[in-house]
Amino acid sequence: KDFWLFIDGNHDVVVFDFPLIGDFDPTSYYTTLKEAIIQSIMLTYNLEESEISSFLNPVPGKNEQSIVIFETEEGGTGVLKSLLNTSLDRFDKFIENLFRILHVKSLKPYEETMDACITACYNCLLRFRNQFEHNLLNRKIVLPLIKLLKSCKLEGISEVSELDLREKLKNLKEKCDSELEKMVLDEIVKQKIRLPDKAQKLFSENDIPMTKADFFYNPNTYLFVDGPPHLPDNVQSEDRAKRDKIESKGFTVIELDFKDGKYIENSFLIERQVSKLRAYFDDVIDYNHDLV
Repeated sequence: KDFWLFIDGNHDVVVFDFPLIGDFDPTSYYTTLKEAIIQSIMLTYNLEESEISSFLNPVPGKNEQSIVIFETEEGGTGVLKSLLNTSLDRFDKFIENLFRILHVKSLKPYEETMDACITACYNCLLRFRNQFEHNLLNRKIVLPLIKLLKSCKLEGISEVSELDLREKLKNLKEKCDSELEKMVLDEIVKQKIRLPDKAQKLFSENDIPMTKADFFYNPNTYLFVDGPPHLPDNVQSEDRAKRDKIESKGFTVIELDFKDGKYIENSFLIERQVSKLRAYFDDVIDYNHDLV
């Protein structure tokens, strides 16, 4: 009892502390909340199940539990920071997706979707990975709390530190497939453009992998760095078809063209291509001069 095993790690974490509203079993209540929250985050950011995880932590002296959500990738990818960034609208989207997951169509008047279940189903909370919690999941017991979240507001959070940025750049470079991708990252820093949130981001449709982007910006932008291997006509045709599919799903696709290989002799070409990102990300990041 009260004995915890743990390891050290550097992961982005968000802890949700909610009151127990109603006379419900706390384990069922907080397990259901945890599952609704993590699925809403996954839906909001198009995450795979392996990229984010969660657990419950008992609150000492109370009949309540904290919901701990963390990114599984060492160093973090920026998703949870983005969620709580007041300059973005991701938290509002997250709340909207909570209602969607729990079969709530509207609050005033209250109306549920046509496929609404009694407690939980595979269209809302049930998944293979949480099969051992299926008997605990009940969407209706958390609805009173979820309704209150509709009008909640966020307070500002602090900016990312230089140490965080250095670690993020290091993690991105470790996942790069080519030196060209690393050069693009260095140029992004030089031009004080926002760093990508992920490297080697897989895009799937109906759980079938379609293509992999070199980088990904939360919440919805896929960045492709096309070097000489993308020059053949058949490869370009395949790239276009796959990227059209991504755009058809409402995501943004950015392509940096280095297919002719001339960047090797003329580094200005990297500078020129990377500058295209400024049209998508207008925030200026004041990186330390020795970050790269």
